[in-house]
Amino acid sequence: MVFRQLLREAIDNSGLTLREVALLCEEQGAPIDHSYLSKIRSGALPPPSDKVARVLARVLGLDPMEVALKAYIDRAPEDLRQRLAAAC
Repeated sequence: MVFRQLLREAIDNSGLTLREVALLCEEQGAPIDHSYLSKIRSGALPPPSDKVARVLARVLGLDPMEVALKAYIDRAPEDLRQRLAAAC
């Protein structure tokens, strides 16, 4: 599963709106806009920084290490992405 799918499922399962998720992220030290979340979720933007990925994980009740790893894999060049995905 790629990062955007993980994010989409986690947000859908949380029952929170994108605005609510963004507000909770801001409260935890990662100020982001709901439109930024929308673009990440749709794949229009690459996964966020490690800090934002970990905050999103905490806000959405996910394992921060797993979420950060998915973000790293998705940001990696294609040849490395395939190897990293296979190893994880």
